[in-house]
Amino acid sequence: MELEKVINFLHQEGWEKAKKNGEFVFYKSPTHIGLSDNYTLPIPILTTTNEADFPRRLNEAIDFLSEIYEVTPEKLFYEVGNYLEFLKGDALFFTLKSEEVRFSHTLELNHIIQFLKNLSTSYENYVKIKFQQKLGGLYDNDPFKIHKAVNKLLAFSKLRLVDLEFESFSFGVSVDKQMGNEQLTKEMKGFRKELLIAYKREVIELDFMSEKAIKGVLQKFSAQERKVIYEPLIKSINQEAYTIILTNSKFTPQIAYRKIPQNTIKRIIPSKVKEQLVADIKMMQIIVPVDRTKSKITIRTKEIENNFFSQPIEEYKITVDTIEAGEEKIKLKEKIDFTIQQEKETGEFLVIFKPLAFELKVKDFSKIKSEFFAAFISNLNYYQYIIKRGEQITKPSEKRLVKFFGLVLPD
Repeated sequence: MELEKVINFLHQEGWEKAKKNGEFVFYKSPTHIGLSDNYTLPIPILTTTNEADFPRRLNEAIDFLSEIYEVTPEKLFYEVGNYLEFLKGDALFFTLKSEEVRFSHTLELNHIIQFLKNLSTSYENYVKIKFQQKLGGLYDNDPFKIHKAVNKLLAFSKLRLVDLEFESFSFGVSVDKQMGNEQLTKEMKGFRKELLIAYKREVIELDFMSEKAIKGVLQKFSAQERKVIYEPLIKSINQEAYTIILTNSKFTPQIAYRKIPQNTIKRIIPSKVKEQLVADIKMMQIIVPVDRTKSKITIRTKEIENNFFSQPIEEYKITVDTIEAGEEKIKLKEKIDFTIQQEKETGEFLVIFKPLAFELKVKDFSKIKSEFFAAFISNLNYYQYIIKRGEQITKPSEKRLVKFFGLVLPD
């Protein structure tokens, strides 16, 4: 169906067949587009031998046409109902197979949730690290600038569920490569196009039993980078309750992950990295007298343990009326508040903002403010995109954005 739509589009726009071989039909562009006279666009022919590679090749042609005509593929070729088919082109497909005989090989809901969570964590950490490696120089390698840019990219580029087969719990996830492009730089758009393919190659399809593959990982990423990218996936692979199988788009098994030996895990994630990150951090509310003539105050841990003027807390609410975006400050019409909680298992801090229904995980307590502001600005950018788009708003999430920012933004 997608191939047919592309071909129909080419014919409507005046493209003409120039030649063909066993794998492609080559189309010559109309003169008004301004391409070289010698250029021909290869459109793949679906055969039994190239079935696995066909979606990628077709997507490459679609992306090229999208750039030429400066219109997103879903608007260029697809009706709303076919948008999922476009996303499936570069999707990752998995099957989770339960090893639990007592419950007829059914999966626990927690196992499914945890795998999806680990996959998402691994992917987003990969995006942040690769973005810094490839595009950090464009932002003067400034951590704040990079953080702001990559969060903007991730706002439009998170993993999305694009297919599901309940019986065996098989599913596909993909990344949109066009939505929000008008808000991204040329470099960011180029980076996003190859993102999922690169993640699949460097992480999902990594052969943990191959010495050559492991050496490649050690060369590409630091110990800390390997930890945040590969550890979430390794935890799922070594889960005893189920087996993870990488499949094709028809959920035909391609790769069944084998449990990864501990000596391999230690090479990828050295124990000293884990030791450095282990800390017993708890949120506490403290009342102390402050001498304002002094530049700092020091409190020893022992001084606040079992103290009448300090107590551990499970959550804390912060109210703000000004949003900081770099040197710019946005004064809100209404005060807003967000809640901080701490996860007992990981010690990470969870920032919850109910008006926009988003949650952030922050490891460093001192970065909660900047992380919240960055997420707020990312949502503000999307709100401005919605307004600029000028289309009827039907999605509940977009309606919530418009309602919220309409109330709090200055006139």
